[in-house]
Amino acid sequence: MFLKYSRLIYILAGLICSISQSWAYTIKNGAIFDGNGNQISIDGIAWIGFQDSNFLGGLWNVPFNPIDTQNGVIQLLTSPWTVPGSNIASADKGVSFKTIRLPIQPGIWRNATTLQQSPFNFSVTDVNNPESGNGPFCDWSKGADGSGHCLQSKTAPDLLTATINEFKKQNILVMLDFHHRPGLGDNFRDGTVVATNYSLQDYHDDVVNFIKNAPSNLLGIDIYNEPHELFWYQDNTQTTPIQPAWIKVIAAAASAVYDSNVNTLLFVEGPGGTAGNDPYDPVYSNTATICLPSSTKINDPNVISLTNDNSRCPTANTSRVTNIGSNWGENFRSLLDTTQSANGVARFDAITFRTQLIQAIKTNNFSNTDPNVIADWLLGPNNDGNNGHLVFAPHLYGSQVAGWQSDANDSPIRFDWNFGFLLNSGFPFVIGELGYDVQIPATGGEDFFLNSVAPYLINKKINHNLFFWTFNNADFPVGLRASDSDLSLFAWKEQDLHDLFNALLPVQQYGKLCVTVPMPIGYTGTKFPVITATTVNNSYQFNLTAFDTLTCLNNVLVGNYTLTGNSITNSDGINYVPENTNTALVSLNTETDITVKYVEEPKGTLNIQITGDSNCPINADQLFTVTYSSNSNTSSVQLLGSTPKDVSLPVGNYTINVTPLQLPQNTLCSAQFNTNLSISANTAQQETIHYTVVASNNCSVKAQCSTWGTPQDSWAGSSCNLYISTKSPMANPAILSLVAKGITAVTSVWNATVSFTNGNLAMTLNDAVYVPNIGFNANGIIRLPSQATLSTKGQTFTCPVNASYN
Repeated sequence: MFLKYSRLIYILAGLICSISQSWAYTIKNGAIFDGNGNQISIDGIAWIGFQDSNFLGGLWNVPFNPIDTQNGVIQLLTSPWTVPGSNIASADKGVSFKTIRLPIQPGIWRNATTLQQSPFNFSVTDVNNPESGNGPFCDWSKGADGSGHCLQSKTAPDLLTATINEFKKQNILVMLDFHHRPGLGDNFRDGTVVATNYSLQDYHDDVVNFIKNAPSNLLGIDIYNEPHELFWYQDNTQTTPIQPAWIKVIAAAASAVYDSNVNTLLFVEGPGGTAGNDPYDPVYSNTATICLPSSTKINDPNVISLTNDNSRCPTANTSRVTNIGSNWGENFRSLLDTTQSANGVARFDAITFRTQLIQAIKTNNFSNTDPNVIADWLLGPNNDGNNGHLVFAPHLYGSQVAGWQSDANDSPIRFDWNFGFLLNSGFPFVIGELGYDVQIPATGGEDFFLNSVAPYLINKKINHNLFFWTFNNADFPVGLRASDSDLSLFAWKEQDLHDLFNALLPVQQYGKLCVTVPMPIGYTGTKFPVITATTVNNSYQFNLTAFDTLTCLNNVLVGNYTLTGNSITNSDGINYVPENTNTALVSLNTETDITVKYVEEPKGTLNIQITGDSNCPINADQLFTVTYSSNSNTSSVQLLGSTPKDVSLPVGNYTINVTPLQLPQNTLCSAQFNTNLSISANTAQQETIHYTVVASNNCSVKAQCSTWGTPQDSWAGSSCNLYISTKSPMANPAILSLVAKGITAVTSVWNATVSFTNGNLAMTLNDAVYVPNIGFNANGIIRLPSQATLSTKGQTFTCPVNASYN
């Protein structure tokens, strides 16, 4: 039925077409625009029902619009934070949806006079306010009962039109989804388009039936849901009846829309099932290939499989793809330009698509319009999407629904080659379905969305391009509504979608971090290191089981990490430690490999000597214990009298303490020494502990401390109140000094100013005369010493510390 135009006639037809038709929605540079040039944000959700019952689901116990004092379900879509009982506390925790995906079955137009049996609750209607509650769906020409409620619903086609018009009142766009063949229920959803009683001509006519009188808020048509029994460019002769090539279905829909002069887009899913059976798919083709660099890292070969193939792949890209997992509706690989995919470049072969489309329009023979004009309308006159009307709509699900999922490393590769290349070629894609019930920390749903899908969309700057499945509760997976019997929502799902549509992180972004430790020179021990990667809020451990072997962690949050390692001990007692402090930058969906080199622990010498002044002689038989601590490691050495002793210590910073602090024969003699010192490699550090008389003031410190967390928690902390008692009043200035273990920083202080260095805490009281009580907060789990020193009135006193913890 198409006409073979001459070149001149074709040009004139194109001009006439451009003048007479004003398409409200078009695509340009991979985005969707309205007739005024404004970019469209999908921010979408599906609302099921029409495909099973010819009306919206979930309106039996609650009304669509508000009525009297009752809120309406529509408010859950536009402003759920205003609805009591919605579980959405504020606008920053909820979503105002902009587009609805409305699944239908095309047989609805064959039921023009059929009345649905109570498809909604008639009791929430009012003849005096017919637009309230469920009133817009009533046939008020049939009158009302004694209570003013409607008696009869509209017919099925009119219910659909009324529903779309109600969304229009809320400035919500609609994408109509041809969900399955004519008939109510999933029995008609089997991945086929035609049947013995439903032809491709019937499908074309059903598209025409709807769009010829469609409301102006119709954004587009999802031309057919998950056609997994079809191939892209070839009829499937393995089915009964034979299923047409998917391009023929696209051609039928394009002809119907173009010839009806309606302002809408075509949303196209990918055909084919999960098995590789499309002859045009380069993953399974005997003539075409997808070849990736040999350095490509794949975590799960069940999701993406590679084989080294020097015969079919170029030298620069020797890894041939033998499998890429896909959900129903996800696989667009047959549209790849195979001259480029062999070189690792994913691009849309729009020329082949156009050629196949034109041939399909001719074969269908449904239109008198020149196929080139329809192709220009769909693809854009330059086949680059600009001023076209084609949007691709892949479906994505986690393992809860699909039985498998890809992780944060493999997902970008999967997405790029299954459908992302279409965006790179100028054509937009919108995730047509994605839903889940499984919440983190469980896997299979939310984790796939947060770790894989959301970061990918945000990275592509198309974070609005998604239809969530679904609004209703009565489906699998259950939707956004926590119950279809009330107005409650799943707050965590709303928050996930809010964060995506507003491109808020953390919608967590992850990479892969791998660590290897070469065999240390001279090491003969049997233990392997534990490497810890730490950033401000996150920490990961690598428990190595071998040297010279990569140990990897997937799903490492992006950021800058510091890598440290524990010491390992040789069979002769020599310790081995990391030679340097390593750092690693973990980037989105990339692998970062770090080598941590271990060497024999460098050491220095601590020379310890005990001395006393003339008032504090050191008895030759007096035993002293000197304790030295570094990080979490504490050791001690004993000295007899004033005989010095050398201790070999690993390089590092140490806190020193001595017992006894007062000489037993004269308790006025207190030890004076450096509490903090550093040991350097191959050098000696002198530590002299000198006893001298310190005046006693009978001072004491009572400490009441609270702690939270454990020493291993980054958020652990302590809070202490100190009560200072003295025999005689203090004078300003007064400084209380003590050695505090377990804390890394003082975050706040009251009634004093503070200095904190290497565990030494010095607090200057703001008013020692009238306010002898001070306190502080700190990071870490504190442990106070048994004694502190108080400096006031030009003297230094030793004060016992009585500490309690809770």
